[in-house]
Amino acid sequence: MRDELERLFKKKKLNEFTQDEMIENSGLLKKIYEAAKELNRKNNLILAKYQNDPKLARVHKRLVHDNELNAKEIQIHRALTSVKSQVDELLEGQKNLLDNEAYFNKVMLQLVTSEFKQKEAMNINFATAQKINNLIAGEYLHQYQQW
Repeated sequence: MRDELERLFKKKKLNEFTQDEMIENSGLLKKIYEAAKELNRKNNLILAKYQNDPKLARVHKRLVHDNELNAKEIQIHRALTSVKSQVDELLEGQKNLLDNEAYFNKVMLQLVTSEFKQKEAMNINFATAQKINNLIAGEYLHQYQQW
C-alpha cells in the first residue's frame, strides 16, 4: 500500500498531476484508501480486545505478524492480558520498579515464561521468551519515560 503511494507521488507533487492522471490513478487510490480503512478497523478491534491499551495492542500485532509462536490469537491474548494484569498490580505498589530496568526485565521474563510457556503451553525457547519480554517491557518502559 505504502509502496504504491510512493510510486505514484515520487516524481511529482500533488499539484503537478493533470486531471487525466488523477482519473487514471483514482482506482488505485481508492484501493489504497479501502485497504487503509480495513487496516484501521482491524487495529481498532485489537485495541478493543485490550481495553484500549495501545501497549498490548502493539505487542499483540507484532507477535501475530512475526508468527514465531505457532499459537492461536486467543492464547496470545490470554497470556498478554494476564501479564499486563500482574505487571499493573506490581507497579501499583512499586512505581519505582521501572527505575531499575534490569530488575524489571528479570521480573517480566519470569511472568512471560510463566504465562506463555507454562499456562498457555506454547512451545517457546529462551530467545522467543526474551523477544516477547523485550516487546512488553519496552512498551512499559517507554510509557514510563514519557511521564
